[in-house]
Amino acid sequence: MGNLNLIDEVVKKNHRNLIISLIFLILMIILFSFLVTKERKDYQSATNMSSLVSNKEQKENIIAYLDIASAPYLFAETKVNNVSKSSKYYLVSDENNYLYIVYIPNKDYQKIKNFDYSEDNRIVGFTKIIPDEIKNLAIEAYNLSLGYKDLNEESFKENLGVIMLDLESLNTSYYPYYILIIIFFISFLIALFNYLINLYNNKKVLKNLSIEELQKIDIELYALKDNSYDKIKLYLTKNYIIDLSKKIVILKYEDIILTYKFEYRYSGLIVNKNIKLHTKEGKIYDICNTNQLRINQDEVIEEVISKIKYKNPDILIGNTLENKKIVKERLNLVKKTKN
Repeated sequence: MGNLNLIDEVVKKNHRNLIISLIFLILMIILFSFLVTKERKDYQSATNMSSLVSNKEQKENIIAYLDIASAPYLFAETKVNNVSKSSKYYLVSDENNYLYIVYIPNKDYQKIKNFDYSEDNRIVGFTKIIPDEIKNLAIEAYNLSLGYKDLNEESFKENLGVIMLDLESLNTSYYPYYILIIIFFISFLIALFNYLINLYNNKKVLKNLSIEELQKIDIELYALKDNSYDKIKLYLTKNYIIDLSKKIVILKYEDIILTYKFEYRYSGLIVNKNIKLHTKEGKIYDICNTNQLRINQDEVIEEVISKIKYKNPDILIGNTLENKKIVKERLNLVKKTKN
């Protein structure tokens, strides 16, 4: 234990949170930059839908574009299993007055309907094979609603091809990147929040210790041999209990009036075991967080409680009603003494 300095260890431990937050921030920036570059590249490298239809292309998931010259005409709306969300299919024309089938999500349609069609109004998406149901509805709309020449299944391929443009599929292909960016951002905030909270708590704890006390603690840590639990950052010196696992806890044995084992449960499962310490000031502290230990958790807790009891025989052991009553009486006595 000769290389452990209290302040250095505290600063080092909290700096890990800062480093972790910076790592997540850098990852978020890198991924966001990659996504912006990918979207721009996809947009710039998209193939003209007109050339794909002319070449009788039948492949799906080709990134293609259309420079539309008129407002989209809604000809089909489908729902799957009575789900409230519907799929809307439109007929759109390019500058050469050729028609195409496009699946446009509502959020994209709100942008497209406000286009100034005298300017460049490019839409980009993935190619998809036109479903038979949509093809039949397109033929009906082409013949009846739009007033064009008769169109049948044979001439459909010559006029509209076998592929359509799907704007939603391209958008959803970016979703995993957005989800990762959000995860990195949330992780960054959590790590930064932990850093700031720990910084505040650390300053608060260390502020209550004089330079002489800090020097005394370092001397006791230096001399410590048998009562250190490095895996859980717990150190039982001659006069102090020091826990650096989460918040800094520095307590004198003489200030403790009650201790006991405590189990944290989630959905009925034990997720952590530690020791609760009640002090003469009426505060409760957690030490000996054993979630870093795979085995012997109970043995370590019992051993630590035994050593604390040895240092202060007046400490009560166990979270019983009788002990709670005694603690309450002692705390009231302390308050009366102070008054």
